[in-house]
Amino acid sequence: MPNLRILAAVVVRLASVPFVLLPADPNPAVALQLSRLTIADPEPDEAIFAHLSGSLTELSLREMPRHYVRRMEPCKHSAKSLTCAAALPFIRTLSATALRRLELVVREDDAELELMAVLASSCPGLEYLELHRYARNDMELLDQRMPQVEVPMLALATALAPLRHLRMLRLNIDTGVHVNIWRAMASDVHNYWHPFLEQQAIIIARVLPWLHTISFLTAQITLLAGWSTWELDDRGTTLNFTVTALYLCNFVIAAHLKTTPN
Repeated sequence: MPNLRILAAVVVRLASVPFVLLPADPNPAVALQLSRLTIADPEPDEAIFAHLSGSLTELSLREMPRHYVRRMEPCKHSAKSLTCAAALPFIRTLSATALRRLELVVREDDAELELMAVLASSCPGLEYLELHRYARNDMELLDQRMPQVEVPMLALATALAPLRHLRMLRLNIDTGVHVNIWRAMASDVHNYWHPFLEQQAIIIARVLPWLHTISFLTAQITLLAGWSTWELDDRGTTLNFTVTALYLCNFVIAAHLKTTPN
């Protein structure tokens, strides 16, 4: 299929069945001229990344369904979200100088900062980055008596500093998932996390002042979740909270839940 430009391999795997788009040694050799690729839960031996050309402008390495949905039925889904260490070979292999948009879903581990550094080196032209960073241990997160997260935000932002073309940064840092204190309304969750997320946005803005927007996802138990977004003015010296928008899988639906927290 020499004319193929857009490929989306997003399937829900309910059993332990390997899913590989391209083996390590395809015969004959394959050269793909894709401009957009979406792949969910790639296997460690997935070799498609080594056959992508410099024409790739959009890449999504995600999970299906979302990890915060999987947590509700952990025995139902066989696929596991990539660890940072597992994602490293995929990102390092990319010929991605033309890449402008990247979505990356990983579980935090000791290779996290290395992954961010490799990403910044391999994808120097990124303008949009959506990073879903899930906890290393689901059970520890779910067993918390009070919702809290620990993120090395300054180190992460510093690792991304080479991305001078980056304008939109969206982060899911696994805030508030499956903690029983939540009320029914998504706006309640966002109001709870607003002070903490604003502090994280300030840290990022100091390191990446060329950004236009910084957004954080506060995932819900249901499929609906929301982005809290700050706009940067005056080269990152001023942050303005704009709006909370609903997020359904890969689609963002503008919904003015509350423009200011209580």
